[in-house]
Amino acid sequence: MHFQLHNFRLSTIYLCSYFAIIGCKQNEDRANHETSLPNYRESLSEAPQIIACDHNLRILLEGDIDQLYASLQSSQEGSWIEQARYIIRRLPDQGETPIPKTKSAFQDERLFSEVKHGTKNYSSVTFFHQKSGLLIHRMLCDHPGSLHTSARDYNASSRSPSLLVVPFESTLDILDNQQMVKGEGECAVVISIEQEIQTHWAKICHLYDPDGGKFPDVIGVIEQLDQEAAASLK
Repeated sequence: MHFQLHNFRLSTIYLCSYFAIIGCKQNEDRANHETSLPNYRESLSEAPQIIACDHNLRILLEGDIDQLYASLQSSQEGSWIEQARYIIRRLPDQGETPIPKTKSAFQDERLFSEVKHGTKNYSSVTFFHQKSGLLIHRMLCDHPGSLHTSARDYNASSRSPSLLVVPFESTLDILDNQQMVKGEGECAVVISIEQEIQTHWAKICHLYDPDGGKFPDVIGVIEQLDQEAAASLK
């Protein structure tokens, strides 16, 4: 537990450093960063952001931390055809006020987003990890226990599931085709663009935490994937 807590603090500090570009401000027990947001989107009406996986495969992202749509598309005879669609939502915490406007920025094929509710700051970063073939959506709240997330794979019934919500402290609940975690301070959603997610995620965890066995340090695994993806863009 002490090891997991240590990794949790390290990962949140690392993630907050990304949000220095969009005005992320965490409490004093996390890294504090506060700068201006150069460009941000405040609605879903603007054009989606594009992450190129390869010449024939891309991911379109539309939305923000509160509601994010992801569309996997392949190039066929000169046209982009949707192969899968996903939606990830941040569920409101108890007593949360009406939703304020979120701030988002897309830089170096990484989508950053943040929103503030009272004293609670929520932030996320979405990126593609080329080596593993995973689209990863990391979510963070500076009030542990106040982050609640749901995600849905709209095409899971017609093929092998490719989406998985990864809880860090709580448990995963599944209702029909919707996955949910509640009461977190941080969690992640991983999407495999080519393989069945459960088997693929188990292999990734074993690769990045070979000593973890049945209980891998998922915080550390996500942290390593995030660092590798960021380093590959430099």
